[in-house]
Amino acid sequence: MINYKNLKPKQFKAIKKSIELGKILIDDNEHLGIDDIYGYYPQGQIPGMLNIQSKYKVSKNVAKNSIFYAIAGHDGKIFGVNAFEGLIPNKEEREWIGREHITKGGKNGGRKSSISKGLTLWSPREKKDAYQLSLNQEYKTGSRINNQLIALALNIDHHNCKEVRNSTAVHSQLSRYKKSLVNKVA
Repeated sequence: MINYKNLKPKQFKAIKKSIELGKILIDDNEHLGIDDIYGYYPQGQIPGMLNIQSKYKVSKNVAKNSIFYAIAGHDGKIFGVNAFEGLIPNKEEREWIGREHITKGGKNGGRKSSISKGLTLWSPREKKDAYQLSLNQEYKTGSRINNQLIALALNIDHHNCKEVRNSTAVHSQLSRYKKSLVNKVA
């Protein structure tokens, strides 16, 4: 369990900067066209295509995560940044786009393709931790799982605060993990 008050100042600042830059990218979207290219390219490729790192003078991880916040928005509950609506506020639409990218990866050789693209495969421990967090009320909004918060926790605990997991990846992995549990029982 992560206590966000225990984040190192550098970690807190990087996450907050990603959220703030996400809002700026929404304001600049008319010139950038993020929402137009999001459906065609994976989220991780967009910062490089738009030179976000150099244009806004941020780290690679902040640039990558700012795309997430520009697309999804921010609920305003953490990190002292006011809530704002993203460019694609419909969560189901974002998840569908994420599944399409995953399907493309599967058709191109699955694991090898994922590794060659620089993606990080899920360890058995990380899968279990994600599932355990999904059961915890602190990682829910009402009765719905907060995949964004779980992704943040996994990135801190398993990836040295690097932004490896996002809410779409967590949602997909939790679905597969739950199905595997059902298959083990059956």
